Amino acid sequence: VRFHALAAIADIETAVRRLVVPGVKRMRFHLPKPLHGWREFIREVGILVIGVLTALSAEQMVETLRWRREVQQACRALRQEIANNDPPRASTPVLPARRMVASAS
Repeated sequence: VRFHALAAIADIETAVRRLVVPGVKRMRFHLPKPLHGWREFIREVGILVIGVLTALSAEQMVETLRWRREVQQACRALRQEIANNDPPRASTPVLPARRMVASAS
């Protein structure tokens, strides 16, 4: 497995050298190095986990703020609708729930 990885890296380096045009600056990049031991592996995984958790928490904060804004807008709209509604008229009879159910059957 290690030989195939080294061969692939050599192929990439060869391909990059072929793309070099004289007089044109090329972007420099560093190929990933193989990990040496569990300590480096755990460090890399830790960095990835911290990055993912940071992104997820930021997304959650944005979603919470958006949800709060939507709830505030809905509350304002309900208050405005309640304020604009006419009060119940005295001529409209208000029946208790039992009498309404009995009269419906």
